[in-house]
Amino acid sequence: MSFADEYPIALGLTLLTLSNKYNLKLLQYQARLAKAQTLSERIAGWEEPFRVCADLTANLEVRGTPPPERCIFVSNHQNITMDNVMVNLALHPRYARPIIGENLAPKPWQRSLYEDFGCVIIGRERTTSALGQFRQIRDALKDYDVWVASTRGRSKNGTICADQNILNFYSRFGVPFAPVSISYEIEPTIERLTYTGKKDTWRDFKDILIGLRGQKGKVIVQFGEACDAENVQETLRRNYVVQESHVHGAQYFATGELPANPNPLIRRQVEKEFPREAFRFYQGIVQSCTQ
Repeated sequence: MSFADEYPIALGLTLLTLSNKYNLKLLQYQARLAKAQTLSERIAGWEEPFRVCADLTANLEVRGTPPPERCIFVSNHQNITMDNVMVNLALHPRYARPIIGENLAPKPWQRSLYEDFGCVIIGRERTTSALGQFRQIRDALKDYDVWVASTRGRSKNGTICADQNILNFYSRFGVPFAPVSISYEIEPTIERLTYTGKKDTWRDFKDILIGLRGQKGKVIVQFGEACDAENVQETLRRNYVVQESHVHGAQYFATGELPANPNPLIRRQVEKEFPREAFRFYQGIVQSCTQ
């Protein structure tokens, strides 16, 4: 039984949180998804959700060419939802199955939803079987590329980096890494990224919904050449495109003032009275890519 059949109320509530403009299209898509029996059949019908996501960007620019061989795509981790979606938009019709932590699926219906989209869900706790995780990823790589974030959690200060322990684990599969640098003109979850309070069970899911609904402005997806684990971080930083909004956001954090003609998306965030500390995120981006 699919997610759509077993949890119609939860599905409706989830989709209703998205822009009303797209509700009907997504519900129609989910109805088709429920009839698909295999992952390949589901992937074949994903154009509609991809278009919905693309509509929430002012412009999606793809630079570089993904390696032709089977790869582990590794991207900087900024948006809890859109990172792997943007990679797959750029790859389509090729598909990289997202590898995500079980913390994103605290409820059975959430797990079912993510698995419908081909996600490989692995545990983060030390009690989780490393052998079990290895087998899950190995099986996914038999027929598809996979996508993994370069860090365990999203960057809280904008720094473009890679967790070497994660890369060392994935290097065991004998598949080359393909670094992907994703640059969002604006980050809709910027205020929540810099929040330091206690994290509740639903926080990640709420961030997923905010990340889906929020306008990202111009998004640049830059594919790097296939490389080994030691060169992933350098490639991510070298290929990352620092946009005008990042510079203006960094200036606002440093001085409390915006330039005479700031990026309109940054001005909009300031007018929403986001705490100035939130813009340290953009300062982190600028600093890590200009060192």
